[in-house]
Amino acid sequence: MLKYILCIAVLCGLTIQQDYEVPPATVEILHPKGFTVSIPDQEGIKLFAFHGKINEEFDGLEAGFFARDILRSENGRWTFKDFSQRFRPGDVLYYWLYVDYFNGKNTLGYRLDNQKFVINDIPKNNANKNKGNKGNKKNESTNRPPSSTPSVTPVSTCNASPTKVNGQNACSGQLIFEENFDALNENRWQTEIKFASEPDYEFVIYVSDRNNIFHENG
Repeated sequence: MLKYILCIAVLCGLTIQQDYEVPPATVEILHPKGFTVSIPDQEGIKLFAFHGKINEEFDGLEAGFFARDILRSENGRWTFKDFSQRFRPGDVLYYWLYVDYFNGKNTLGYRLDNQKFVINDIPKNNANKNKGNKGNKKNESTNRPPSSTPSVTPVSTCNASPTKVNGQNACSGQLIFEENFDALNENRWQTEIKFASEPDYEFVIYVSDRNNIFHENG
């Protein structure tokens, strides 16, 4: 009888799936400028994204001034790095985190919202961590991999909205498209080539010329 009870308990345990929770991040301010935000690596994490703003709270689910996807862990942590931001005591870093987590069956998206970190002082003993490089290069993607159609990442709790992407209802409050304009992504934007209509039709033609098509301050 005891064997049957143990067997049932084991089978029940196998059917229970624990929901993933994004852990609190570790924020480190660098000297003379820069900062890192990281979470510990864990089996199942496929992507870590950081979204942050300085001295300005988020208005809903914004991308923020800092918005990067980290594609792999490094030294046991998923780490966002920026070596250009200069802080002053009293500055506040507002941020939210996003993690793609594979639970054995599906890859689901999880967020940790409404986070903030107050800079009380600038440490002097970690200058060796800022050697003038530009942050995550091999481990990050400023834009998600381009595709011909936008993709929707499922979230742990989905309240279907009227918006449809690829024929499916997106979740309420879910980011379905993001563009940081760090480069001209021709998979997302189409160059318009045409003669102008009046009153400019005698003087203007729109062509695909790099002198006319460019981006600044993305």
